[in-house]
Amino acid sequence: MPLLYKFDIIPKLKDKGITTYTILKNKYFSQSTVTKFNQKDTNINLKNIETICKLLDCQPGDILEYKPDNYEIIQQPDLEEIHTIAAFEGDTIITKTKKGDVDEAIRKIKEKQE
Repeated sequence: MPLLYKFDIIPKLKDKGITTYTILKNKYFSQSTVTKFNQKDTNINLKNIETICKLLDCQPGDILEYKPDNYEIIQQPDLEEIHTIAAFEGDTIITKTKKGDVDEAIRKIKEKQE
């Protein structure tokens, strides 16, 4: 999943003196949301992100980061030229090829990945 937590939420809250008991007692988050935090599941709503920001006195960008999957290819075959874009561990390699040379471009990108 390309959206990741920069740190473990529950331990960070505990460092601020906010225990799981306090979280549930004060209804900061539901039990299912706490479970998602423990499983590093970033599929939470914006209200939960807002609550984390309030409790930790931080910004959403301090909590989450976007890292593209190791390999993504986007092609626009209707164009005269095809643009192949691959992302490897945060670095982006852009290769411009003529129509029909896509397989060769993909092979070269995979070689660079190794």
